[in-house]
Amino acid sequence: MTYVPQYLSNLVPPIATTLPSYSAWQRVQNNHSEMFSDYNPPVATWAGYPFFTTTTSDEDMFRFRSRNGADFIVGGVGLRLRVDVLARRQNGAALPGVIALKGGVPMVQVNVTSTTFTAHTLTANPATDDEEWTISAIASAGDTVEIASFVAYWVATAPGARPYPSGYRQVDGGWQTNDRPVSTELAARLLNGPVTVAKDRPVCVFSHLWRASTTAGAFTKSGDIDYSAWGAEELSELSVVGTGRIPASDTRSRTYVVTYYLRTSGGIAGAIRIGGAVYNATPDGWQSFQLELGPTDTDIVVTLPVMASGEWGYFESVQVWRQAE
Repeated sequence: MTYVPQYLSNLVPPIATTLPSYSAWQRVQNNHSEMFSDYNPPVATWAGYPFFTTTTSDEDMFRFRSRNGADFIVGGVGLRLRVDVLARRQNGAALPGVIALKGGVPMVQVNVTSTTFTAHTLTANPATDDEEWTISAIASAGDTVEIASFVAYWVATAPGARPYPSGYRQVDGGWQTNDRPVSTELAARLLNGPVTVAKDRPVCVFSHLWRASTTAGAFTKSGDIDYSAWGAEELSELSVVGTGRIPASDTRSRTYVVTYYLRTSGGIAGAIRIGGAVYNATPDGWQSFQLELGPTDTDIVVTLPVMASGEWGYFESVQVWRQAE
């Protein structure tokens, strides 16, 4: 992305009646298009050890949610979801392993051929403005596919010369001409463009993911601390099973949406504390709630209640989204 910051004095009164040759206005116009095309906010991320592995079964390894703005609902921006995955296969069997991204139209997949960790990219078209996505893998006989990390984010096409439902409008080439008269329409497009782009692409400021569709017997421990799973089995008391921090990402209070997927046995409910507020976590399906957060770092703490023998619970996904306003 070639983005050239400009002083705000270029966009406040008094405004020249014509654009000078090679003016700062033209550079701001270029920034306008670059932001639309290259602003790629994150949707979900994961990195961990031990690596997530799968053998010959087609296994869903990660589950996450995408949230999108009003523009996509009517096919406006044409956003696509891109996922960059760091993966390898262990044994180098005759046939490659496969990693698939499910949720878009159609499903996309890539072959995993190297026995060293290599970057693989999957890109898919969303079917709705907010949907579930899963990353799955399958290995050939006698082999194993391992995933070390991934990052999912939105990518956009170049803007078209038409109005978008969010209010975004491209500054077309006609205004790039030297000594062109400055109109209030041009000033409005340049001033409002960054806000409307942000509305189209909400930012996931925090994500926790753990293996999808597993059961309590698959929990992995590192000593007495479980760094990968926000979950537990047969608790004798209320216990903290996961912690994190939502970074300060603005200079004022903003609206955030928390999306989570809690899987339990026996309908056990959990709790999510964000800052000083506590929210009940409903099990076995996608749930969400909305809250206001100020311009400071905020802790997130996840707890599970007392459990009887054989009972278990864990969070497959917790994502926090900063909404555009």
